[in-house]
Amino acid sequence: MKHHLKIFILFLGVCVTNIEIHAQHLGQMGQGNYNMISSYRINPSLSAFSLNKWQLSPAAFWVNQNNTYLSLYLPYSFYKLPNRVPQTYRTESGNLYFSKNWLKESINGRNKHLAVTAEVFGPQLGFKAGTWTFGFSSRAIAGVRAVRVNEALAHAAFKEFNDTLGAFSLFDPQATGFKADRMTITGFSMLSAGIQAAKRFVMDKNNSFSIGLGLNKVMGFQGFSLQSDALQVSHLNGDSLLISPGSITTLTYGDEMGNGYGADIGFTYVFNKKESKKHFAHRKNRTRYFLKTGVSVMDIGRVKYRDAVESKISIQSPGMIIRMNDPNLSQPEITDVLDSIFRYADMSSRTGTRNIGLPTRLVLSADMQFKPHVYVSAMIQQSLRSRNSVHARYQNFLMLSPRLEYSYFEFSMPLLLEYDYRALRMGASVRLGPVFLGTNNLGTFIQSKRIKDVDLFAGIVIANIGGKSFTRSVKALVSGAGNGSVKCPTF
Repeated sequence: MKHHLKIFILFLGVCVTNIEIHAQHLGQMGQGNYNMISSYRINPSLSAFSLNKWQLSPAAFWVNQNNTYLSLYLPYSFYKLPNRVPQTYRTESGNLYFSKNWLKESINGRNKHLAVTAEVFGPQLGFKAGTWTFGFSSRAIAGVRAVRVNEALAHAAFKEFNDTLGAFSLFDPQATGFKADRMTITGFSMLSAGIQAAKRFVMDKNNSFSIGLGLNKVMGFQGFSLQSDALQVSHLNGDSLLISPGSITTLTYGDEMGNGYGADIGFTYVFNKKESKKHFAHRKNRTRYFLKTGVSVMDIGRVKYRDAVESKISIQSPGMIIRMNDPNLSQPEITDVLDSIFRYADMSSRTGTRNIGLPTRLVLSADMQFKPHVYVSAMIQQSLRSRNSVHARYQNFLMLSPRLEYSYFEFSMPLLLEYDYRALRMGASVRLGPVFLGTNNLGTFIQSKRIKDVDLFAGIVIANIGGKSFTRSVKALVSGAGNGSVKCPTF
């Protein structure tokens, strides 16, 4: 029982106070005509309309951290990391140091949210065979999220539950505490590898559609969840908290690796204007299509853990007392204090099979072409997992992205309403030959001294496109610039 109570305190303390830790979506790239592999994470049927004959990616990654509580204010520019940082912010041995004073709280009376996600993509492959497109992909993913963390509790944890640091200054002085809404903290990690297949059907010379399917083998690793009922928390004295009657449930996945399967399914429809409605400029521009729309459901499935441990703490009247800081207690005595808490709480625990769902989501996309190399795409991602779910989950977002696209060069600047539609962000991405790099939050790199959320993705993709080499295309760009004009590579 001591073990599970320590987990509870650890989750409240560590997960909340480490909101500044740095930790997916490649929506603006996944809809491109030369991004066969990127489309696997958006809609498997999109790959059928890729202009690549084949594509290979040895490695790529995406990392994101966002929260509504802490901002990092660096006393120097982000771009000076790591070698150009002033000596003032280095230790005697020359290493960089970090001060907690650089973290600023957002105090607005609202619950706090945190999401940290990282994905590493291993070898990925795609190729065409007639009207079919086949692919293979692999990735590792890990994430942590905290939902509806009470602001007063977050502040108390940030101040290390130390009364002398003002840890309990946000507690209501009349009620001597606060009422916390239902709170959820989860973490997951998994590895998956799978195959994709898409079939293209031509209806007539103006319209076509495709159906795509992805099947993945998933292996689950360590994970946890903590869910609490709405609780009344009171500040007794010093560093002591009284938690009113209620219940707190913890779940750990166990030491045995989980196993499961996932599936992606998608549909894409491409529409073009009828020949009779195409004016001369349209024919001259030779646009590939007027509109490309898609719908998909991604990551359908679950991972089964056979030795998951679920524990429930039922707090009885008059409540549960936690003393967070007492310098007079030695380590054995602290253990005694933790044990004494069970005088006020009933503990039940069971070990058995537990299914943890994959981050299932609905994705709607549209891509409109205005000129031969100019597109505007839109996408909405809606999670099919609730915010308080113990299952893996991606956040919702809405994106609108203009794109300049050539066979060996691509640039986009998306506007996003993301983080469950809470924040407006502008991003940018570029693809030059085999390398792509981008972010969904350009502001982090422009205002580098105030960092509240971080987003970055990059990778390497090697492809065959119509026989024109990357070197020849770059030479054409350079020679065109020397003549006072820019000649971009053709399709």
